[in-house]
Order: sequence, then C-alpha cells, then structure tokens
Amino acid sequence: MEFRNAFYSRQDGSAIDMEVNHPTFGWIPFTATAQDPEAHGRELFALASAGTVAPYVSPTIEEVRAAMPTLTARQLRLGLVSNGFAMSQVSAVIEGMPEGADKETARIEWGYATTFERTHPLIATVGAALSISEEQIDTMWTEAKNL
Repeated sequence: MEFRNAFYSRQDGSAIDMEVNHPTFGWIPFTATAQDPEAHGRELFALASAGTVAPYVSPTIEEVRAAMPTLTARQLRLGLVSNGFAMSQVSAVIEGMPEGADKETARIEWGYATTFERTHPLIATVGAALSISEEQIDTMWTEAKNL
C-alpha cells in the first residue's frame, strides 16, 4: 500500500495520520492504528512504523480552540448564566460598541445566530468586555457543551 506524509497524531504514538493512495479516489487522508479493526489499517500502521514517521506535534491553542465543538445559542446562553453572567450584560457590551457595521453585525449575530464557534470574533469581544479570560472561556465552552 502506498502512503505518504505519515506523522504521529497522538502523543502516545498509538495513531499515525497519513495520506493513502486509494485506487479509486487517489490520495486520501487516513488514520492507522495497531489495533485497527481492519487489516489494512493495521498493515499501514506497521509499514509506517517501520519507516520514517514525523513526531507528534502538540496543537497550538488556536488549533485547539478551532476544534472545540459548536455550541447552540441555547448552550452558549445557559453557559453564561450558569457562570454568573446575565444576558443583559452581553447586550450592554454590544450596545456599547461604536456605531457602524461591526455593531450591527454583532447585534444580528447575538440575536439570530443559532450556533456559535469558539473562535467567532463576538466571543472574544464579549469575553474581554466582561473580563473573562480566554482560558475561562475555554472552560465555560467545554462545560456548556453538556447543557
């Protein structure tokens, strides 16, 4: 089996991400493990392990935040309330923004968006205005996913 660009994708070395040359689809991403339920996954792991595999690289904080789950508007709002913040505080932050397109965009996003990404600019704006650190937002975000 032909593969390229192999690198350890888990810190413990139990998974190797690579591109595999599929006979129909061409080069496709693939994750191989020694305990893969499919024989070709185990074989690719063994082949890659016997050769050169790039080391595991911890994701940057930006990559971690980009990979955080999407929250529904309900989860985001309940997460804020459960951490002692009122919806009126968020509205006040938005209303305190300078007049213009950014303020109008923030109003629309806050009022009508049904989901929010952790890296959405409004999250950082509101967090900073309410003195919530990026790390606190991360924790609140993770907890809110279960609401």
